Amino acid sequence: MRPIDLQMESRFLREGARALLLLPSGNSPPRRLLTLLHGAEEVPETLMKNYDLSAAAERSELAILLPAMGNSFYLDWGPGRNARSALLCELLPAAQERSGVSAAPEANVLGGISMGGFGSMSLALSEPERFAAAFSLSGALDLKKAGQLFRICQLPPPGDLRAAAARPEAQWDMLLAQGAAKPALYLAWGDQDWFRDANRSFARQAEKQGFSVQAAERPGLHDWAFWKTSLLPALVWAAGI
Repeated sequence: MRPIDLQMESRFLREGARALLLLPSGNSPPRRLLTLLHGAEEVPETLMKNYDLSAAAERSELAILLPAMGNSFYLDWGPGRNARSALLCELLPAAQERSGVSAAPEANVLGGISMGGFGSMSLALSEPERFAAAFSLSGALDLKKAGQLFRICQLPPPGDLRAAAARPEAQWDMLLAQGAAKPALYLAWGDQDWFRDANRSFARQAEKQGFSVQAAERPGLHDWAFWKTSLLPALVWAAGI
């Protein structure tokens, strides 16, 4: 399956925005659209290289959107750097139209790996009217630690990750105060992962707040060896929601 290359000028990024879109074959439109978010220092092709997402789209009858969002953590950082808005307001609507998938939340699922795991959880909490479910593999759910890792790897952070660290808690409070529908959540992480404690804490908090949560800690590190074995169960879960 050859992915569709979506490209457009983005008013939020003030440059081109792009994504790959995988559509299952067949006469009927896919049942859902999975927006799958890559990790730091990765691109959509990294996900394609490490996992047969074309076969996954066929088996699951999911359309799969792979946006290219740099090291943004899928947050808005200011003029020309508003990755979240570019995804929600430009790339996602274009993919929904191209795939024939409704914009209704029950037709849209999020997923992500590492930095993308943070993005999927953060978006699910802040946009429950758009997404019915989200999964995270080794989610970088501790932004303070993520900032430290950026410095260790001598990479420029997208913005003040320390200041952004409080956003998930604010999202919990806002979602509960509004009485909005709670998206279903799935999290998996390795027992030797850098973000193990943050994932444990997030899963416990979500359950405490009344979310439907499926969480699994398995042997593994923060690497593709773990993600390759963990992505299929997550995709099966997403297809069955």
